[in-house]
Amino acid sequence: MGLVVFYDEEGEFSHRCSGSLLTPIVFLTAGHCTDGATTARVYFQQDAGARFDGTSDPVTGYPDTCAAGTLGSLCATSDELYNYGFDDFAGFPDTKDAGLVILDQR
Repeated sequence: MGLVVFYDEEGEFSHRCSGSLLTPIVFLTAGHCTDGATTARVYFQQDAGARFDGTSDPVTGYPDTCAAGTLGSLCATSDELYNYGFDDFAGFPDTKDAGLVILDQR
């Protein structure tokens, strides 16, 4: 499990979602999460958003860089996001609400 934080074209915080790491670089989340986002950062640390307060404050509480861990980095970045045809639940019940975040390789 991980926390994925999404950013818009200007690099501003947009929203956050959870998901699961399927392979070392493929992170599964919901299609409505990747929809409209440009980049993402996935955290695998429990306190990544501890200071997040839900307001429009430019200081979101999310770290700007990945923290080092005993097994390597505890987060990863991505600018490759897919939503596989999600269209704001228009095709209910076939909403295609699956999204992938392809993590940058280091």
